[in-house]
Amino acid sequence: MFKRDQNDALEKSIRRALSAYDEGDFNDALLRISQAIDILAKRRYGGGNKKRMISFLNAFEPVAMLFATNSLFVDCQFGDRGFGQIIYEDVRCALMHENQLSELIEFTDGSELMGGINTGSKNSANLYPKKLILGLIFSALICEQCECKFSSYTRKITFLDITLEVVDWRGSEKFVLAAMSAYFRMDSNFSFDR
Repeated sequence: MFKRDQNDALEKSIRRALSAYDEGDFNDALLRISQAIDILAKRRYGGGNKKRMISFLNAFEPVAMLFATNSLFVDCQFGDRGFGQIIYEDVRCALMHENQLSELIEFTDGSELMGGINTGSKNSANLYPKKLILGLIFSALICEQCECKFSSYTRKITFLDITLEVVDWRGSEKFVLAAMSAYFRMDSNFSFDR
């Protein structure tokens, strides 16, 4: 069991991330969900910040990418970096230390995922749909280490044609795995920590 104040901080980060996402403040949503993921990754994996966050992001990549692209991606690579490393370095670290996203990542209105696109900066960028942000929020919410109450919070989220209140998605990792396995006819032994 974790201290109540830590669960309160986690819930506040997830709520603020959802609110910022709904308001179109995507940098704030990403910053807030990075804070929540750090708390959850510490509970799940322990160890140093970078390693545990990349592990969490890689583990929940299929869920986040499903939100973003409506397709199932596992172990996505752009060049020599995987999904977790890209999100950790170009989103979390850039926002925490520079208060802006890295020039190596951009979020677009579409649903396509593209790597190495020339966007006018000196380096080519990886383009992700903005819905990936909601996928990251959802990943934190369903993580079985998410023990928040979400009382009197009425926002709904739809995943694989299942619409539930935020409170009902909380900690539902096993349910989501079962739903994904059935939907995609995947091996029932599939796990996020593969």
